[in-house]
Amino acid sequence: MITSGIRRGTITPGERLPSQVEMAELFGVSRTVIREAIKVLEGQGIVSSIRGSGIYVNPLIDMSLEDSHNGDHANYFCMRDILEVGRQLWYQALDLVVQNADDEEIEAIASATRTFYKRFADDTNIKERYIHETSFGLTLTKYSHNPLLHKIMVEFFQITSDVDYEVIADNKKYREILEIDLK
Repeated sequence: MITSGIRRGTITPGERLPSQVEMAELFGVSRTVIREAIKVLEGQGIVSSIRGSGIYVNPLIDMSLEDSHNGDHANYFCMRDILEVGRQLWYQALDLVVQNADDEEIEAIASATRTFYKRFADDTNIKERYIHETSFGLTLTKYSHNPLLHKIMVEFFQITSDVDYEVIADNKKYREILEIDLK
């Protein structure tokens, strides 16, 4: 709702949003849901919370990328472009993990990889696969200890989420891909 309001111009950059209590009443949800939504929007760089002052739409927000193709990233970006950029982000994240992660973090990544491989079979829910892959990617960039790379990966996942989901949904040999990835 907030991002839609920004795109439509009913909410302007720099504008103070209603309080969490007011938004909870307005949207008919709990304050917990509002807090989580605000965290997501902060992670996306759309809003900023200022303690004691409120929640504000970032003054420099640019919704033009989404406006230019109405959120249909699969048709706007060439699959090859997405794969090339994604590959470079993953390589950079892995290089930085090797350089910066401690032994405990590397073991956490290895454990997550093993768990993912063992837990997800061909008939696993597509949404579960997508959620796990996205969270794994964000964990990897977190362990790179480079906050800018992490932010770029968050943005990349947002732009390509529909494409990633389609790739997973259309791929009947998902487990074979996992086996290749493990080697």
